[in-house]
Amino acid sequence: MYEYEGRPVMRRIVMLLLMIVGLGVPLLLTSPISMAVPPVEEPSAAGSTRALMDGSPTMNDLSRTDLLQVSAGGSHTCVINRAGQVTCWGALSVPEDLGTVYQVSAGYYHTCAVTAEGVLHCYGKATVPPSDLGAVSQVSSGWYYTCALTVEGVLRCWGQNGWGQATVPGELGTVRQVSTGESHTCALTVEGALRCWGQNEAGQATVPNDLGTVSQVSAGGNHTCA
Repeated sequence: MYEYEGRPVMRRIVMLLLMIVGLGVPLLLTSPISMAVPPVEEPSAAGSTRALMDGSPTMNDLSRTDLLQVSAGGSHTCVINRAGQVTCWGALSVPEDLGTVYQVSAGYYHTCAVTAEGVLHCYGKATVPPSDLGAVSQVSSGWYYTCALTVEGVLRCWGQNGWGQATVPGELGTVRQVSTGESHTCALTVEGALRCWGQNEAGQATVPNDLGTVSQVSAGGNHTCA
């Protein structure tokens, strides 16, 4: 009797459970999936530029013109547009009276810029250039030290000098390009010869004997590429 009468009841309970499970499974599956894959919204180019340069005094000007140079330092980044305007964002700002800028170099915590007239402006730490520097054609900002190349091809360096990175070799000759790393410096002469000096624990200041004539050099933290 009990088994005979209980079968319809158990059948109804089983059917009810199946309905609940049948309704619940889609809810448990589709809800997390819809949350994990939100609709994709494509940002506009102007919006990306504004987000990148938010807070910059010449943000709107830079977003409408070509960028000729970018330089990334230890805690900030600087760019120059075709109009010669320089803008930096991050830990350092840009003076408003720089004028038309020809080249900019962001160091660890300082920045130097060369104007179209060859005037060198530096701000941040390790920023005081020699008073007799003269007109500059290129500048490279390192780790609390700076090297600048005059229009005559003379290399001058100043600032932190614990590894001799700011001591220019006397027999260097006329220089075409300079690049400063963390604590080592590399200079390229007009003949295409590469000279490096300063910290050399990782061999970053040891120029390979079979390197040959060089057209460009870039010094990093503990390495060099030419």
